[in-house]
Amino acid sequence: TGYVNATITQRETCRAGITERTYTHIYVSVTSETKDFYADMTTFKARLQELRSAGIEVVLFLTSDTGAWKDKSLSAMKTDLGRVIPLIDSMVSSYALGIEIDEYWTLSEAQSIGEYLQTLTSKKIAAHQLPGKWNYCKGYSWCDYMILQYGFGKSATEITQLTKSAIADLRKPLVAGEYNLN
Repeated sequence: TGYVNATITQRETCRAGITERTYTHIYVSVTSETKDFYADMTTFKARLQELRSAGIEVVLFLTSDTGAWKDKSLSAMKTDLGRVIPLIDSMVSSYALGIEIDEYWTLSEAQSIGEYLQTLTSKKIAAHQLPGKWNYCKGYSWCDYMILQYGFGKSATEITQLTKSAIADLRKPLVAGEYNLN
């Protein structure tokens, strides 16, 4: 949620830092407690274009774990997605349903959203759950890959084991998407 809600100077600094580190992707959320860009696609598309112009690919989270959008009815969320995804699909490299989706959506709700999103795009779709969990991605055709959150205070050995377990269980690509640098 940081990039899309940052000032012009902060966004320039962020893009420069990504480029300097030779990173290729950034995670961006459409909505959070700060702002719901589903209601302001003009600004959101401009922020996505900044990243694309800098050669940075966007992994788009449909929602963060804050803000009210995630609490809408399935029908209302699907209406928003049906309106927005066609407008931004060409600017996105892949999608994730949300940040820690098992905090606020049941497996059935996540599956419904994932299956609907799959009708709107041919891009890859991911799940992201609470630390050490990946069951929302396992066995579901809408989920192409998992963005794994490891949790905190884990040793390198524990992280390695968790990675191997998730890959073996999912049999899908895995992105180490959230972990403690220490």
